[in-house]
Amino acid sequence: KTGSNFRLYLPDGLCKIVNFQESQFNDRDECRFTINIGLYFQKNPEQPYLMFKEYECQIRTRVSGISQRYVGDHWWVLTERTDSEKLCAELRALMQEDILPWLDQFSCCRDVIRVGQTGKLKNMIRGTIYVKI
Repeated sequence: KTGSNFRLYLPDGLCKIVNFQESQFNDRDECRFTINIGLYFQKNPEQPYLMFKEYECQIRTRVSGISQRYVGDHWWVLTERTDSEKLCAELRALMQEDILPWLDQFSCCRDVIRVGQTGKLKNMIRGTIYVKI
């Protein structure tokens, strides 16, 4: 973990990231954030780039791209009136029921290729994918 990025590195060069992105318009009265998820393919797993950012991922999406809970681009809003227990319960359920299961389907680069061939990643591909098989 660094900053608002949580990364997992796999031996074959596949990396996973969950990123909490703050709004650029946050102020002392209101904080807005969204959740981004990505898959990053190391060009050279023997010399990994450990500090990749979510926006550098070749496959990336917002949480609404993998969860049926939200329609469109979803942002959470924190104010002094936010029910923190309710928010934590919502985020915990989202992580356990949607984000982690989605990421867990990719245990290696071959899994990404397999899922990609079904078309399920079509709108998530953002760059060149380097895979050594």
